Amino acid sequence: MDMLRSSLVLLPFLVACGPQGSSNWASPAEIAASAAAAAAAASAAEEAAKVAEAREREEKTADCKKNISSKLAEYRQLMTKREYGNAALVIRECSELLNEPKLHELVTDGEIKSHYQDLDNPTQSVFNKIQAIEALQRDYPEHAKKNEKRLAASMAYLQREREAKEQQRRLDSTPPLGISTQEVISSYWGYPTGGINRTTSARGTTEQWVYGNGRYLYFDNGRLTTVQEGR
Repeated sequence: MDMLRSSLVLLPFLVACGPQGSSNWASPAEIAASAAAAAAAASAAEEAAKVAEAREREEKTADCKKNISSKLAEYRQLMTKREYGNAALVIRECSELLNEPKLHELVTDGEIKSHYQDLDNPTQSVFNKIQAIEALQRDYPEHAKKNEKRLAASMAYLQREREAKEQQRRLDSTPPLGISTQEVISSYWGYPTGGINRTTSARGTTEQWVYGNGRYLYFDNGRLTTVQEGR
C-alpha cells in the first residue's frame, strides 16, 4: 500500500517532466494540482483497502460465531486423537476474533501439549525439538518457568546431540584441497588423533596428519595437497 501511494504521488512529476528534450513543461500550479490529485487517489485506495479488510474481519467473525460449536467439536476430536497442534489451529483464528478467554485457554492447552509432544517424540529431529523448547519459552514463559529444569536439561542434551551429529558430518566429509590446517581442524576432521609427522627442508615444511583407519592428510607449507582415505 505504501509503495502504491508513493507511485501515485510521484506519477505527476514524471509525467510533467516528459521525455528528454521536451519543451512541453508543466507549470508549478499544474504540478501541484497533479500531486494533490495523486495524493487523493492514494488516500482513497488506502481507505478502500481498510474498508475491505474490516469487511473481511466482520465476515470471519460472523462465521466464527455461527460455527463455533462445530469448531469446538472438531477441536475436542483432534485433542482425543492427540493431534494437539491441529486442534489448536482449528480454533486459533476464532479465539483471536471473538476474544473469548475460554477459547484462549483451549488454544494454549493445545499448543503447549503440541510442543511437549514434539519434544518427547523420538522421530522428531533435534532442530524441531529445540524449536519446541524455544516456542514454549517465547510464547508461554510462565509455563516454561514452572518446567525450567526439565526444559534446560532437554536443551542441553539436544545441543550435545546436535554437536555430535555435526562432528560426525564433518568427519564423513572430504576436505577440499588447498584449504589451511586451521580450516581442516575447525570445519572437517579436527585435530589429528594419531599425531603429526613433520618434515622441514629447503622447500619448506611438509606434514602428514594421521587420523587412523587408513586416513591421512598431507600439507605443504600449511596447505592441503593430498587426502588419503582408507577403504
